[in-house]
Amino acid sequence: GQGNVDLRLLGRLDPQTQTLRQLQGLGNVTLKDAAIASPFLPDTPITDVNGQILADLNTLQVTHLSGKISGGDLAISGTLPLQNPLPITTQPLQLSLNNLAVDVPSLYQGALIGNVDITGTAIAPHIGGKLTLSNGNIFIGSASLPKPTSTSPTPNQGPQFRGLTLALSENIRVQNRPFLDFAAVGNLRLFGSVDHLQPQGQITLKGGQINLFASQLRL
Repeated sequence: GQGNVDLRLLGRLDPQTQTLRQLQGLGNVTLKDAAIASPFLPDTPITDVNGQILADLNTLQVTHLSGKISGGDLAISGTLPLQNPLPITTQPLQLSLNNLAVDVPSLYQGALIGNVDITGTAIAPHIGGKLTLSNGNIFIGSASLPKPTSTSPTPNQGPQFRGLTLALSENIRVQNRPFLDFAAVGNLRLFGSVDHLQPQGQITLKGGQINLFASQLRL
């Protein structure tokens, strides 16, 4: 692939709080058939990436950025400020995921579609929208959410979930092998940070089995 980066970033780092201040950017990034490592799926790069990102002082603008990952398509468009929030009327950054076959070890394996809305700022994004899971397995009891590589945590920075909805659709099973295996439907809304998730909602277990070693209980 090809890429052209003409971008300048200016700002000030507070040595006591490790907080970026007065962050500004100017320039553009153009990508053609490029490949990008995914922070949440490090073994699954985003390929065939095409699009352009413009930086105009406090604002990052993505006119259209598309690519392929996990057998499906993604597209990004919209605006996201670097550090100072923009008016609510500004079109937020939106990530569209279509027909992904996701495989996150010890967490989830199955189909994924949906839209993710990204507001807030680039250094403190707020994540909303809706993702639908289907034809897959959710593994519980042995994993945590994958985290992007980062330095030491900084107060008031980093991603925050603001009502991101996870919808369990057709043929979803919740498993903790060899102890339990249930069919499940329902919705969860995620709030808080990756380290301190606050889920809200209801998941209904429709039927399955519990293995108590000496005996097996079917529901």
